[in-house]
Amino acid sequence: GLTVDYQIVDNFYAKASVQYLDPDDGDDSTTGYFRLQRSF
Repeated sequence: GLTVDYQIVDNFYAKASVQYLDPDDGDDSTTGYFRLQRSF
């Protein structure tokens, strides 16, 4: 998988994660999430 963290401004972050699965006997699958986070 791939995870990317990005600081937008001080104490405010974006995080994206993507996982790709390609099994030998099945269909390809892509999953993931996007999150915004604030630090106090």
